Amino acid sequence: MKKFLRHLKSTNGIIALLLAVFFMGLITAGNLLAQLKKEEVDFEYMAAVTMKKGDVLWNLAEQYYKDPFKWKIIAEKNKIPNERRIPIGTVVYIPVEDAKKIAKEAEKEIEAKKVAVDECALKLAELQKELDRLKKEHEDALAKINDLMKIIAEKDGIIAELEAKIKALNKELEAQAELEARLEDMRVAAKGTAEKKDELTGALKEKDAAIAEKEAKISEMEWKLKNAQAELSRLEDANKELRMKIEKAEKERESVKREKEEKPVAKAKYVSDPRARIAAMAIALVGSIIWMASDK
Repeated sequence: MKKFLRHLKSTNGIIALLLAVFFMGLITAGNLLAQLKKEEVDFEYMAAVTMKKGDVLWNLAEQYYKDPFKWKIIAEKNKIPNERRIPIGTVVYIPVEDAKKIAKEAEKEIEAKKVAVDECALKLAELQKELDRLKKEHEDALAKINDLMKIIAEKDGIIAELEAKIKALNKELEAQAELEARLEDMRVAAKGTAEKKDELTGALKEKDAAIAEKEAKISEMEWKLKNAQAELSRLEDANKELRMKIEKAEKERESVKREKEEKPVAKAKYVSDPRARIAAMAIALVGSIIWMASDK
């Protein structure tokens, strides 16, 4: 096993050495091709790039011209028919003409930037003055803030007192709310009492109507009783008169009887006195009227 591992290690070393030699050969071949192609290039170039995996003309134009859309210039100068199928190891030359133009444009841009820098310096000086002014205003503002802080510190005590008063007012408001709740309960109870009062008032009205009706009946009965009493009084007077007449008749009858006893005469048929019968009928009538009045 150890021998196999040693053999494997030696084999890996040999393979690695062969790969290194192979890549060095490729690089050397690429350089030779570049050297040979350099003699064939009929334009001035500023760089020769050996294409690797992932390289495209778009990136080369971005790298050297700062404009990826100039990849067509590189393709035309290097006579590349298909920019998407460039073999790995192909040497691509970057033309100098456009690079010089880019350099000139860069110089112009640098000059413009210098002018912009000078303008920025002027603006910076103005900003420095403005900053100094703002610093002074800031210091003044800090002084005012300190004064305000003192005023605020003085007013903190007032605020604390106001907060205490507000708490007391809140307690009073809570007590008032509780009283209002109780008042609302009392209102509800009063409403129920009012409804009961209305019911009782209706019942009382009904009772009053019944009492009024009974009073009317009583008044009618009193009137009838009064009439009956008047009639009774009249009948009593008539009864007294009849009794007086009856007593007188009794006396006369006794007198006649005594005379008859003193003087015997032939017996005569008894005839009842009509006045006695009238008196009896009057007494019966008065009794019936009194009974009817007491029954009502």
